[in-house]
Amino acid sequence: MENLREKLARRVRELMHTSMIDTQIKVSQKSHTSQATVQRLLSREQSSTVDVVEKIAHAFGIKNAAYMLLEDDEMKLLSVWNTLSETDKLNILGFINVQKSIKGDTKEADQFNMVSIASLGTAKQGLAEGTFSTDETRPAESKKNSRRKA
Repeated sequence: MENLREKLARRVRELMHTSMIDTQIKVSQKSHTSQATVQRLLSREQSSTVDVVEKIAHAFGIKNAAYMLLEDDEMKLLSVWNTLSETDKLNILGFINVQKSIKGDTKEADQFNMVSIASLGTAKQGLAEGTFSTDETRPAESKKNSRRKA
C-alpha cells in the first residue's frame, strides 16, 4: 500500500507531466519553495510540511491541498460531482440512501438521509422565498428579470 509520502510524490509528478510546470525549478518558483524542498518531496527523502503541500497544490491551481492525497478514482468522482447541479446532487444522495437501505446498512443510510433532508430543506426554503435556482450561475431573481426583458 502506498504511503502518503509516496502518494504525494506520485501526484506531483503526474501534475508536472500534465502541465507547463514540468520541472523542479518551475515547481519551486511557482510554489515559492526551494528547489531542494521539491527534490526531497519527489524523491520521498523526507516528509513535507502542510505548508509546503499547500504551496505546491496552489502552484498547480489546486485550491484544497487535501486533493493532492486522493486516489485517482476519488479525484475523478469529485471532478464530476463539482459539475452537478444541487438538484442532481440531491438525487444522487437519495439514490445512495435507497441502495444503503436495500443492503440493510441503516446507519449509513440514516447519515445520507440526514444530509439529503438538510439539503432538501434548504432547497424548499429557497423555493418558498423565490431565491432557489437550479442554474447555479445566476440567482433566481436575475432569471425573473431576464424573462421580463425577453
